Amino acid sequence: MQDCPEKGEAWRETVLAFRADGSYNDPIRDCAIEACFLGPCGEKIVRPAFWDGGVRYCVSFAAPCAGRWTWTL
Repeated sequence: MQDCPEKGEAWRETVLAFRADGSYNDPIRDCAIEACFLGPCGEKIVRPAFWDGGVRYCVSFAAPCAGRWTWTL
């Protein structure tokens, strides 16, 4: 395992919120969203989104090490 740079905070939860393009009859089963997080040492963590009501979906993430993290849906 590589050491991660000491930038940013580890284990601090972040919740990203998104709006779906439309509504679904069954938003939990009909809409699957995943976020892919890439860490400063090459880590890759994939997290599923959860339905938060209406057309809003969220992804909860806490980086396991300090440093710059990027994400894509």
